[in-house]
Amino acid sequence: MRQIARVLRLLPIAVVGVVPLVAAPPAAQAAPLPMVGLVQLDAGSSATCGVFAGGSVTCWGSGVDFGLGNGSSVNRSVPTAVPGISTAKKVVVGGSFGCALLTNGTVQCWGDNMFGQLGSGQFNHPTTPVAVTGLSGVTDLEAGIAHACAVLTGGTVKCWGNNQSGQLAMTPSMVGEATPVAIAGLTGAVFFTLHQIPVKASLFLVAGLIETTMGTAALSRLGGMMRRSPATAVLFLLAALSLAGIPPLSGFFGKLLLVRAGLEGQAWIVTGVSLAVS
Repeated sequence: MRQIARVLRLLPIAVVGVVPLVAAPPAAQAAPLPMVGLVQLDAGSSATCGVFAGGSVTCWGSGVDFGLGNGSSVNRSVPTAVPGISTAKKVVVGGSFGCALLTNGTVQCWGDNMFGQLGSGQFNHPTTPVAVTGLSGVTDLEAGIAHACAVLTGGTVKCWGNNQSGQLAMTPSMVGEATPVAIAGLTGAVFFTLHQIPVKASLFLVAGLIETTMGTAALSRLGGMMRRSPATAVLFLLAALSLAGIPPLSGFFGKLLLVRAGLEGQAWIVTGVSLAVS
């Protein structure tokens, strides 16, 4: 009897050792929402949004500050449509806000508006997309953590939102800009840069010509160059004065645009120093 009892006690262990345990079937997973026709995607710090071929926009992630644009502050783990937008061609996502560039060249934004990053002219917190004030002819759009910038037809740039670190190319301030402001000096900077390249190159070429003509590059021995080679002297004088920005030569206009931009941006010290050394 003892042996039979011992066998009975060991029987479950033997069965487990011989017959493998069968794991419970995994719980059914929800099928992912189909993203057929998605043409553009952008991810921010807490949400992601995409544009479909038909122009609609969908977002998912954190709903804090109505950052998904769907009228709710609830987080969404599956894509949710942004109401009122049906002609988008690009979407950008910042910290807790997003913006969509529409096919008609306007922009609509939604979400956090603490620094005016929705560009609506106000600092309120709408629950659905609002139009960016006074903005049209937009060809491209980008967003930072709490500011956004748009490229307009003709190449000008306008930005709005947080400016604590000078993101709007203005003197830094604790209060953001709730309406788009033009980025001063961009045209001047481009003109100045493109102007300096050929002018400096021509100066190097003229310097080589002077050394060939005069037989030396030492300044102390270059006297009388106007008499010996007037054409070379004129070429050097024109390039040097243009580089210095002396009117009416072309370099003057680049410096004028930069100084004007500095004054408009209230960069008094930088503008003053640039005038003093130029």
